[in-house]
Amino acid sequence: MQLYHLELRDFRNYKEEYIDFESGVNIFIGNNGQGKSNLLEAINYLSMGKSFRVKLQTDLIRWDCTEFSLKALCQCGGHSLTMESSMTKERKSLKINGMPVKKLSDYIGTLVTVFFTPDDLNLLKKGPAERRKFIDQLIAQNKPLYISWLNHYLKVLYQKNTLLRQHTRASPDIRSQLDLWNQQLFQIGSQIIEYRSLYIDALRDNMTESFDYLFGGDQELHIVYQSCKRDTYPESIENFAYLLETHMDQEIEQRTSLYGPHRDDILVHLNGRPARYFASQGQQRALVLSMKLSEMEIIIREKEEPPLLILDDVFSELDEKRQDFLMTYIASAGQQTFVSITHLDSMAHLKKIGHIFRIREGSIY
Repeated sequence: MQLYHLELRDFRNYKEEYIDFESGVNIFIGNNGQGKSNLLEAINYLSMGKSFRVKLQTDLIRWDCTEFSLKALCQCGGHSLTMESSMTKERKSLKINGMPVKKLSDYIGTLVTVFFTPDDLNLLKKGPAERRKFIDQLIAQNKPLYISWLNHYLKVLYQKNTLLRQHTRASPDIRSQLDLWNQQLFQIGSQIIEYRSLYIDALRDNMTESFDYLFGGDQELHIVYQSCKRDTYPESIENFAYLLETHMDQEIEQRTSLYGPHRDDILVHLNGRPARYFASQGQQRALVLSMKLSEMEIIIREKEEPPLLILDDVFSELDEKRQDFLMTYIASAGQQTFVSITHLDSMAHLKKIGHIFRIREGSIY
C-alpha cells in the first residue's frame, strides 16, 4: 500500500496543505504543538474513517471553521484510488473514487495502517476497554464485516440494558423479554468471541521473534484472551450461554448486562505476573512495540501487502537498543512509513533512509 498525495483543509491546526509523500520513510520534524501528530492523525483518519484521539469527531475541525476535509491519492491492492473524508457540525462524509460510502464496513480495510503512539502504553496500563479496542481495530481492518457484528451487538446490548434499567418488580414479563435479547446477544456475541480468539492467537504467535530479541530470550510471555470467565474459545462460548441463562436474577438486581464480549479482556503476563502491574516502564514499552509489530505481520499475511506504518514520537519513549531494533525493522521492511520526531540529533540512521519534512505552525515544507 502506498499513500502518494494528501490534501488537508481546516483539519486541526491545518488551514490548507498539500503534500506529496515518498514511497519509503517520511520523516516529520518539528517542535511540540506544531502539527506533527495532527498530520499523522489525518492519515489514520483516512484509513479508519474516524479518530481515536478524540471523543467528539467535530473537535477535529479547525477553530472558527464549520467543516474539515481530507483527500488522498493512494494505491491499495494494486489499484490507484482516491479516498476522501469530510465532516461538518451535522454530518460526516466518506468517499472512495468520488463515490459516497454509506457504511463504515465498506470503507475500512481499503487503506490499512498500523499506528503506534506513546499513548499505546495504555494498552497495558489501563482497563480492558483499551485492549478490546486494539483487537477490534485489527480485526476490522482485515475483516470489515466484523464492524457490522460489533454495531449489531452494541445495539442489542443497549436495548437489553434499557429494559433492565426501566423494569419494575411488578413487570411479570421481564424474564421472557430478557430471554429474547439474550438469544440475540449469544448469536452475535459468539461470532465476536470466535474472531477475537483467532486473532489473539495469531498476535501471540507473531510476537515471539520480536519479543525474544527485545528481551534477550530469557523472559516468558503469555497472552490470554479471557471471555465469559474462561481462557479458551470453546469454553468461553459454552460458558457464555450458561451465564446468560443462570444469572438473569443477578442482572435484574443490578440492572445491567454482566456477561458477554463487552466485558472481555486480553491478559498479558510476563514471567507469570500481570505485565500491567509488575512490568517495568521499559518492559511495557517493548511489549507494546512487539504487539504493534505483530499487528503488522498479521495484516501483511491477510492483505498480502504491507500496511502503512505510522510512528508518532515513539523513538523518545524507547531506549537505545529498542530504537536500533525499530530503525532496523523500518529499513528492512521496505514499506511506506511515516515518522514524527522533534529533532534528528540521535536519529542519524533515520536521516540516511528517509525523506525529511519540516512542520511549523501547521505548515509543511
